[in-house]
Amino acid sequence: SESGQVLEGNDARPVPEEKEKNPSAVVVNEEGYKEVELCPRASEPKHSIEKERSASNVNCEDLNNQNNNTSKLQKKDETNQNLHGVQALKAITKSSQFRAAAIGYFGHMWELYAFWAHVPSLINSHSQAHGGTVLGNESLTSFATIAIGAVSCTVAGIWSLRAGRNIYPGSAVVAMVSLIISLFCCLIVPSYQRMSQGVFLFFLLAWGSAVIADSAQFSSLAAMYACPGLVGTSLTLTTSIGFAITIVSIQIVGALIDNGWDPGHALALLSIGPAIGVFRTYHEWPLHRLLHGPSVG
Repeated sequence: SESGQVLEGNDARPVPEEKEKNPSAVVVNEEGYKEVELCPRASEPKHSIEKERSASNVNCEDLNNQNNNTSKLQKKDETNQNLHGVQALKAITKSSQFRAAAIGYFGHMWELYAFWAHVPSLINSHSQAHGGTVLGNESLTSFATIAIGAVSCTVAGIWSLRAGRNIYPGSAVVAMVSLIISLFCCLIVPSYQRMSQGVFLFFLLAWGSAVIADSAQFSSLAAMYACPGLVGTSLTLTTSIGFAITIVSIQIVGALIDNGWDPGHALALLSIGPAIGVFRTYHEWPLHRLLHGPSVG
């Protein structure tokens, strides 16, 4: 037979030569839907086809792994959401990182509001002994001591983006540094009467900056390591305990000052909170490792 013809018996019927299909072209099937051929083009080299197939398989495997992980997390969330009472509390406190963040936050709260509540007494005592303040007004000095926290929180937030150096969460580093500075201020506050007006103002601004800069960082850590499915409950519990602690420290320091204690000595008791916070958070995220660790580019 000639090309393009098929002989059957005595008849020869012309058969049209099949055109080479373009595997990548859009094809309309019998139902009118468009389909795309997934077969490689005949013109493409075989090794190129194999590479594309291999890359496609890898991408599919990654996508399947991500879907499986997402499904597992969703199931875990649903399981934790069904926990109540003691079981929920155990699930919330299971994470060592969350416990560290919570204890650091409690230590921070022991100091923060008691400092804000009684720093005017400290300023008044120093002003009477030194004939006034640098700013010329005790109320203005108290305001500056508290308001500077807005600046320090902003700086702390920006610093936390790089402070971890790809080893720890940046919030953990910033929170610990703030606690250490606060602890130092608590320990030296009994000697505040020896400070000149200028040194005392610098001391107040430094303490006012450090005492609040770790607040948002501990909240971030608590949210980061909270139990999946119980994040809201974890943060509510942590915040409630923290504010309950502030009531105790405010009342204790206030009672001591009312009973004749010097404000500097009374405020020194606030060092208990930062000391506990530093101890627990440093145990979880030891800062000395940052000295030789990798840095974020």
